[in-house]
Amino acid sequence: MSISVKDIIGLKSTEAFVLIAGIKGLGNRVASAKILNGGLDFECKNKFVLAELTNEKSEQGVIIKKLIENGASGLAFRTENRNDVSQDIIEVAEKNSFPIFSFGEETSLENVIYQIMSRTMTDDYLSVTENTIEKMIETKLSTNEVIGITGSISTLLLKNAMVVYIKSIKEDTFLDVDKFIVTFNANEDMKDKAGLRRYKNGLMIMITKDNKEKRKYLITLDEIMSLCGIEEKKVVMSISNIHQTYEEINICFRESYYAYIVARADNLNKVFYEDIGVYKFLIPNAKSETQRNFMNEYLKFVLDNEELLETVIEFVRTGGNLQQTADRIFCHKNTVRYRINKLHEAVEPNGSSDMTFYENISAAVKIYLINQL
Repeated sequence: MSISVKDIIGLKSTEAFVLIAGIKGLGNRVASAKILNGGLDFECKNKFVLAELTNEKSEQGVIIKKLIENGASGLAFRTENRNDVSQDIIEVAEKNSFPIFSFGEETSLENVIYQIMSRTMTDDYLSVTENTIEKMIETKLSTNEVIGITGSISTLLLKNAMVVYIKSIKEDTFLDVDKFIVTFNANEDMKDKAGLRRYKNGLMIMITKDNKEKRKYLITLDEIMSLCGIEEKKVVMSISNIHQTYEEINICFRESYYAYIVARADNLNKVFYEDIGVYKFLIPNAKSETQRNFMNEYLKFVLDNEELLETVIEFVRTGGNLQQTADRIFCHKNTVRYRINKLHEAVEPNGSSDMTFYENISAAVKIYLINQL
């Protein structure tokens, strides 16, 4: 897949790029990227070149003319003074529609290379876009639609699939998804095992095999994480069940994302869809009026009280364990018992068993947590 120079300057890593010359070349095709090293390797056809440019304007002219002659897509160089480029060079760039950018010390060459390569490398295994993933998660698709999407992904897909969604455990920290994808795609041994794609600042990993042995899928997942340098303790992992690839890949993506919602709601690092229980019903219906009314009925007495709300949330997260709840909110077990009993009396004044109350308050809290995400 190739992109244009204009696509490159829209990347996060190139935000500090300043166009000096060659605006008519922003549509130039970019198939790859390279750093121009001291050896002056000018093998750069359809490549976007990054360089630490010499201050000698005569040498600059030689370099830029060589890049143009060899079919480079454009050039970006590090400088604190855009006047380091002579007017003659600017005229050559304009004449040849050769875009030249400058950037300062704040720009990381490594990050620029990774992001350009991520955008340009052919991802034969998994070419679905974020919009396609969103559609598979949010929309009920016909079997033919799913088969059409799966068929467009790759001819390498095996019979069954599992999807794993990975995001940073810190919600204000983003994974270096572009770097992971480039690292993965550079490993030929992995191409027939899995595919990686960006989704909402996280990483979707699709693993396909001819068997349904969960253990083998997880072994492949460990291999991918090791290859990409992803530390399990620093991420949230949500894992789908195994389904037929061509007819049910949308279910894999949906289950993985639903498991992620549960991980965030219950403050967990690793969640399998098969273990999320009633969330399977609550998540797809979280915005329904019926569920919201139910939530408000049980939480109306605590929504405006931060202390009580924290108590009931942790009470549900611990499965109704009073001591664990007390430990989490740093108070006495009897204080938790008192608060929960008072809430029980308030929302179910006609009386109900502790089990029934817990089931109801648990569902209400889960609806609340889903809607906070």
